[in-house]
Amino acid sequence: MTDFNAYVDLMEPNNEILKYPLSNGDDVCFHIRIFDGPIDFDDDENEVDYLNLDPDDWEKNDFTPDIEKVLEENGYRLTSECETDGDILSFTCVKDA
Repeated sequence: MTDFNAYVDLMEPNNEILKYPLSNGDDVCFHIRIFDGPIDFDDDENEVDYLNLDPDDWEKNDFTPDIEKVLEENGYRLTSECETDGDILSFTCVKDA
């Protein structure tokens, strides 16, 4: 099994932080970007997957269940806590064989 580094940009898609309410009717869809090496925000060379994340409740502060669900649906398994660093929610995962 390979360890992957991943993150969700909490400023997508409207440059508003996810934990704050967005305008009614906004199409809220965030993305999980998965890398096979260190996360490099300036270069997508190590990006191996790009998954849509549509939280069940985007006003709450814990998106771990939503992330776990999307990862599992795509053959991954969460292997670390989801940690917030500014506007980035980062974590590690593995691809199940």
